[in-house]
Amino acid sequence: MLLHLQSQAQLKRHSKIETKIINSVTPELMQFTKDCEASGYHNNSSIKAMKFDWCIAEGGAWFATYDNNKIICVTGIHPWLNGWRALFRGAQIQSRPGLSKHHMSSYGFHSHLPLQIAWVKERERYPENLAIYITTNTETDNSGKMLRINKTFNLLQRVGLVDNLGRAEAYGVTQNVWLLNVDKYTEIRSKYND
Repeated sequence: MLLHLQSQAQLKRHSKIETKIINSVTPELMQFTKDCEASGYHNNSSIKAMKFDWCIAEGGAWFATYDNNKIICVTGIHPWLNGWRALFRGAQIQSRPGLSKHHMSSYGFHSHLPLQIAWVKERERYPENLAIYITTNTETDNSGKMLRINKTFNLLQRVGLVDNLGRAEAYGVTQNVWLLNVDKYTEIRSKYND
């Protein structure tokens, strides 16, 4: 038992987690879609299902978290309404360690969102009026986890991280639309720097 715990600790020390922008289909991304398919994450089971090319063509970008060169989380961001839709097609096959009432066990919310905010600010003419939206499914659950994430965002609203703007149709799917409080998010997120 002790040997097993030591080997887990050694693996953790040698684990290299990094998040970066991706703008092309790579073998690592193809493997991620296969991992998503095996996990039943239908929206990320292929490059086409992810809408990878569409997101980039719309002026958006993709971000991926790697654990020792293996992609474990992907999210996109694209122009939407009068701002940007963040964490688009988000999926992770491995959670961040630890518990968090602020949803920081999600690589997308913890690691991608700050990069997406910075990426958008570089492109916005008036970044102080930045509108970043996140949508969550209210009825259709293509992974078995989407409805739980929708409930999580209701909790995030209670601490002022997001504001529910109601339901809207986003490309044929009814979703809850959440406006991110960028200042509050940045304040809370700074407590999780590691």
